[in-house]
Amino acid sequence: MLSASAVAQTVLTNFEPPKDSINTPDFDMRAAAILPFFTHLLVDTAGPPPLREWRMREIAMEHVNGMSWAAQRLNEAGYNVELSFFDECPDTLGVRLWDHTDVKGMDIVLGPLQQSELSRSMRAIEAGGADHIILTKVNPHLLNNGDHVRSILPSQEHFLDLLIDQIISEHISDNVIFVMAGGADTALEQKFLDRYPTTPAPYDSLLVDSMRFDTVMGSRHSIGTLPEKLQFYERNVIVSVASKRSRSMLSNMQMAVQVNDSTEILVYSNSDLMDLGFIDMQFLSRTKTTLPVSGKVSYSDTTIHDAINMYRNMYDSDPSDYAVKAHDAMLDAFSRKLSQMPIDSTITDTTAVWDLSSLPQPVATDFVWSQVSEGGGYVNATWELSTFHQGKWCETDTVPSLPQFIIPKLDEEGYYIKP
Repeated sequence: MLSASAVAQTVLTNFEPPKDSINTPDFDMRAAAILPFFTHLLVDTAGPPPLREWRMREIAMEHVNGMSWAAQRLNEAGYNVELSFFDECPDTLGVRLWDHTDVKGMDIVLGPLQQSELSRSMRAIEAGGADHIILTKVNPHLLNNGDHVRSILPSQEHFLDLLIDQIISEHISDNVIFVMAGGADTALEQKFLDRYPTTPAPYDSLLVDSMRFDTVMGSRHSIGTLPEKLQFYERNVIVSVASKRSRSMLSNMQMAVQVNDSTEILVYSNSDLMDLGFIDMQFLSRTKTTLPVSGKVSYSDTTIHDAINMYRNMYDSDPSDYAVKAHDAMLDAFSRKLSQMPIDSTITDTTAVWDLSSLPQPVATDFVWSQVSEGGGYVNATWELSTFHQGKWCETDTVPSLPQFIIPKLDEEGYYIKP
């Protein structure tokens, strides 16, 4: 059985094209990836194993598998794709293992993964004329290097409008409480406040004084005065865009909901909440928690199911998140390239366009791109809302609307009477 290092070296050997083939028009698409294969990694058997390097090598291979999967699907659709892979890690003398001639003429280049290597590689990739697909979270200023740069990680800023629209349409007269954690989440929270309409629409007199909105300043570890803001005789809507960095605050928010077990409380939160292991099913069910989600694989779709089976046949496993992202980025880039190509030089009808519906489709993300600035790069703005309903996550649009709020009543002894 080959070691991970041997597998990485084999990939580099099998896929790297000869430099004299740069200008050959035999391929419908030419794609490259610059990833941390660590082909020159020296392992000291007497010391601790290099776990970080091994894990990054595994992530690199998952991206390779995803790109190869996309290339195979395109090949079955009749398109010829060339893949090239280069090691972003320098050799033992510190010499980089690729140069600008290796990426010249490529349609897309994915990577590098490491921040230091990414910064040093951006000019060389730009000079080669390729679309540069960034795979990891980066300094936003790097996205201003040109409109050839695209970040495939979903930009959290772009789910705010979805949350706000849903809250306004469903909770116009409810007690909406926005809980802020501050710290690293301050910028996102401020953007939410800037976009949330704290006054009713002036043209609708029926909404005067009916839009309820309050804020609570907490911290990474505290929910502040949230318990005091919850109203027994109203429907309460807790909104928080805090990320997993504020897991202690989110845990305390769950506890506050559990304590107020006779109060109707709904929750809108950041997508990170779904990945926190301490959030229990009872909390999700009772609060009908609604989250923005991106990159979700729909296994019920037969076309997607067939694509997943292809991956299983190729690698005897299900695709990881990294493989799915690389696969979808490849197919999106090919679709964009084809849509910009003229159908035939003899056709004078400028309205004629390619029919892209026959192309292999992404399995998780049908990318919606948003340009960060004029002449700048693009971020992934693909989001949809998902609500926990009847024990599972459902598309929010498919969940029945909330019934009219029933004011709770107490018996003679002061106990809540369930309707």
